[in-house]
Parts: sequence; C-alpha cells; structure tokens
Amino acid sequence: GGFESALLTGTGKVAVAVLVPLLSGFFFTARIAAGAAARLGTMKRTNQIAALQMMGVRPADHLLTPLVWGMTLAMPVVTLAGVVAASWAAAFAAQLVSGITTVGWANAFFAAVDAADLLVVLAKAALSGFLVALCCYHLGTGPKRSGAEVGQAVNSAIVFGMGLVLAVHAILTFAAYV
Repeated sequence: GGFESALLTGTGKVAVAVLVPLLSGFFFTARIAAGAAARLGTMKRTNQIAALQMMGVRPADHLLTPLVWGMTLAMPVVTLAGVVAASWAAAFAAQLVSGITTVGWANAFFAAVDAADLLVVLAKAALSGFLVALCCYHLGTGPKRSGAEVGQAVNSAIVFGMGLVLAVHAILTFAAYV
C-alpha cells in the first residue's frame, strides 16, 4: 500500500504540473491554430483584410486583438478542463486497480501539488495561448496568392504553434522545477 501512495503522489505531480498542461496545449493548438490561420488566410486571399484597411480599420485591432484575448484566456480554461478530466480518469483507474477510496486517492494524488504548481501551469497556458495567437495572425495574414498558400499557412501555424507550446512548457517547467 505504501508504494501505491507514493506512486499516486508522483503521478499527481507530473500529471497536473507537466503532462496534462502540455497535452492540452498541443490539442488546443492543433485545432484552434488551424481554424484561425485558415480564417485569416482566406480573408487575406479574398482581399477582406485589404477592404478593412480601405475603410480605415486597422486589421490588427479588428482581427488580432480578439484572437489574442481569446486564445490567452481559452488556453488556461482548456488546460483546467484537461486536468479535471485526467484527475477523474486517474481516480477511476486507481479505484478499479487497487480499490483505493476516492478520499485516499485524492490525498495521495494531490499531496505534492501546491499553489505554485498551479500558477506555473496558468503561466504556461496563458503564455502559450498568447504566442500561438501571434503566430496564427502572422502566418494567416501574410501574402496569399493561391489556396495552396492558405493551406501552407494552416500547416505552418499548427507546426510552429506546437513548437511554441513545447518551448514555453519546457522553459517554464525547467525554470520552476530545476
């Protein structure tokens, strides 16, 4: 029983502070970056961004600002949902495999997780969302002479966005825990 408690404690720390936030960031980026880059790329390709400029609207004010706010706020919410779902799955698995009670599982799983861990997760998620939004805007609003270039922007936004998420998580995790 002692090994199970230690295993749950280590699993809780790693899952809540590192693994689930990283995977949530990847899944969020794959879906949202593709959609944002496609929408912006299509707007660029069909001259809708040029039309905004002709009307005196700065595209960054009209398109970038809500994108940045949306992704910066949504990424922590998605991460929280991922942590909750992973915790429920871990509790169910622990009960199924070892018969541990929910209270016993919660005491062991969250024993090493503290407020500092949650602040680091929040910082990683918010910064990742911010950088992914900037990446999508930059790639989506670049020159688009064909539909293939819009597709290339979508693919690039996914790859670069995931790279940014990985870099942010690696740097902040290293800074917080080493």
